[in-house]
Amino acid sequence: MVGSFMIDFDTASMAHCLKVPSEKFRDKLRQTLDDYMTTIVKLTGQEPDRTDLKARFLVHCAEVLGVTPEISAPTEAELDAIAEAERALSDPDWTDVQKRKLVALGVKISADTHLTEAAVKAPGGMIRVNLLARDGAVADLVISGDFTCLPPGGVDGLAAALRGTALNAGALAQAADAAIDGLGIEMPGVGAEDLAAAIMAAVSDA
Repeated sequence: MVGSFMIDFDTASMAHCLKVPSEKFRDKLRQTLDDYMTTIVKLTGQEPDRTDLKARFLVHCAEVLGVTPEISAPTEAELDAIAEAERALSDPDWTDVQKRKLVALGVKISADTHLTEAAVKAPGGMIRVNLLARDGAVADLVISGDFTCLPPGGVDGLAAALRGTALNAGALAQAADAAIDGLGIEMPGVGAEDLAAAIMAAVSDA
């Protein structure tokens, strides 16, 4: 039996260390990590005594599972398996693949939450998106680029309107078209289908 606790976590250092496509993406990554991760220090304001934490955990396991936990050490076979896993994870064939995936797919926040970035060229200019996808829908979205948008803050309203939209091209185009019309947005050379294409380009398959 094993257990783990997130006692504290430096999201700023994590965001700084990861290879990401842009500084705007890095800022969004840090914000997302802060929003989606919690720690004991964050919840209580202080680091717990680890001996006390371990003791409480074992008592809780005994109560919930109806067993009496016993302290033991890894067996030789388990130690060999750990060593083999460490060798595999340090092999360039593995680490290089992970680096390539990071660039292509963005950052995996949790099993069903990804933060990604993409850029798509439309007739009216380049569209860039930072997409936070969760459970197959837009959880958060930042739209930028070198295209013209009137009123100037229209892209922020458009991005907000697309939150909750299913991540498929048809639903995104329909929602974008409704938002453009409802907010009175003008984007010469950039249509709802272009926005949908940019968002879908950021969708991760991981």
